Amino acid sequence: MNEFVYLWRRPQRPPQTPQQMQEWMRQTMDWIGGIKFALSELAVNVSGHTVTAKATVRNSGDRAGTAVPQFYLTGPSGANILRLVGWDRVDLQPGEHRQVAASIDPRLLATFDEGARRWRIPAGAYQVSVGFESKHRGSNATFELQPASLPP
Repeated sequence: MNEFVYLWRRPQRPPQTPQQMQEWMRQTMDWIGGIKFALSELAVNVSGHTVTAKATVRNSGDRAGTAVPQFYLTGPSGANILRLVGWDRVDLQPGEHRQVAASIDPRLLATFDEGARRWRIPAGAYQVSVGFESKHRGSNATFELQPASLPP
């Protein structure tokens, strides 16, 4: 399970004095401590050229919050290109969990063949990972694809 604390909070009015800044920082840190999201149960379903990735996101903190899990693709075997292929936004109460999904556009799996003027999906092993940002991805799932050509 991948647990991550996510926050963006803007004050109503910017603090004007050092004391106001200290109070705002204390309140913000208290607020941050209550928001935690965890990702689990990453699964990939392949049907023809359609790839769907699903994961479960849980609010493991004690405050309501919004999570935006992101799905990343690497592959085929040997290609080290990380590509954002989908995301989902979900509002969760403390202790609540929900499944999120992203349907991956086949063109994100393909490269464009200039000579043939077509998108081609190379055969091989691909990997989907999920996280709240590209540098902090947790779960991975691998799937195989057969070569294919897509219409222009």
